[in-house]
Amino acid sequence: MSPNPNQRNERRGGSLWWLFWAALAVFGFAATAYFSGRERQYVDETVRLRRQLESDTVQLAEWQQAPAILNARRVIEASVPPAAANGPSARIFADFGRGVVLVASRLPPAPPGKIYAMWVSGPGQPPAAAGTFQPQNDGSAIHVVRNAAAAGPGATVTVTLEDAGGAERPSSAPVLSGSFPAGAPH
Repeated sequence: MSPNPNQRNERRGGSLWWLFWAALAVFGFAATAYFSGRERQYVDETVRLRRQLESDTVQLAEWQQAPAILNARRVIEASVPPAAANGPSARIFADFGRGVVLVASRLPPAPPGKIYAMWVSGPGQPPAAAGTFQPQNDGSAIHVVRNAAAAGPGATVTVTLEDAGGAERPSSAPVLSGSFPAGAPH
């Protein structure tokens, strides 16, 4: 007995539906994998942007403190000329009652895992940590330290490259170093 032609068409139609659903499932899995990866990228980008915003907020807060120091009546200044042609240079301003402002130029980007650290030491005293910073893309940097305890007449301000986590003491050669006059008004 030969199969009914209608049964043969039903079998063929049924197998086509199976193939359709299988292709739809494969497409669904591929779409899920693709969009999961994209979601991960968006989360990573959001985290990166949030960190950048926090860093920029801290830098803005520092820059807002700088005019109070720079416009003080008793502000003194120390220049740090470049050690080599086109090397980094800086000007350091201090109002010993308010803080210290470092304005640097031509600082190269810190290598991966490193950060610039500022140190302030009074005459005959060990260097005290005065915060860390990164230069802008053009090599400029402004770093403000409020109420730097060691800052006073004869104080030395030094900038070194340290591990990104910071350091308790300078562990590398100075990139910049300048001193205030010993007879500067306090």
